[in-house]
Amino acid sequence: MQQLKLRQQQLSALQELLTSEMAVVEGTPLQVSAVEQAVGLLAQSLRDMRQASRAMLLSKPEDVQAVSAAVSATDLRADEVSRMARQLLGVLRAFPRRGGLRQEQDEVPGASPEAIAEVPTTSCSESSPLLGQTCCICLGAFAEGDALKSIQCVHYHHAACLDEWLRIKACCPLCKAVMPT
Repeated sequence: MQQLKLRQQQLSALQELLTSEMAVVEGTPLQVSAVEQAVGLLAQSLRDMRQASRAMLLSKPEDVQAVSAAVSATDLRADEVSRMARQLLGVLRAFPRRGGLRQEQDEVPGASPEAIAEVPTTSCSESSPLLGQTCCICLGAFAEGDALKSIQCVHYHHAACLDEWLRIKACCPLCKAVMPT
């Protein structure tokens, strides 16, 4: 019974956290829908857990085994929903798109050649933690000696790839952070 109460508290806290994150996150309708669905799944799991708790309390001695199996299945589903919600919350916090901080990607014009030239370039060295990571634009791995660039968000890309991208959209292709002007 104690495990069911703890699971209910966990689900309730995750539901509250996702709901508060959803209030400040700007995203596409699909992203907002995913968060809304996660909140809905958490609410359904909470209802299921409450029903399981009531069933445990009201069960007759001869029904304990069947009720126990149903409660275990409910707890397993609640654990999966909880894990999914924690992962979604982690993504929302790792890649925030908060109101007023970024423009929608479609509204961001390309950068001028002068602004692109001002983006600092660095060289990928043998000891660099970036060595072997992937450029999200060309999907090529960073090799020793490659020229790399990053705008304010610190996502690195091949310099030539990012230059071409910035001519089209003056934002990071990963997190959509707008290039400083």
